[in-house]
Amino acid sequence: MVLTPAEKQKRYRENLVKRGLYEFTKAKHAARMKVYRRKLTGLIRTKYLAAHADAQR
Repeated sequence: MVLTPAEKQKRYRENLVKRGLYEFTKAKHAARMKVYRRKLTGLIRTKYLAAHADAQR
């Protein structure tokens, strides 16, 4: 049986939870994104913030 990308991602997250690494992985990603957002400037920053605001609605 071939898994779709969504199913693969779900299985990956489930395995992280089983191994107790899910919270660690989330924190690592949050830190990585914080650095990314801090480095954004100008038009790229405006586009990113607009897309983020839309996603939060």
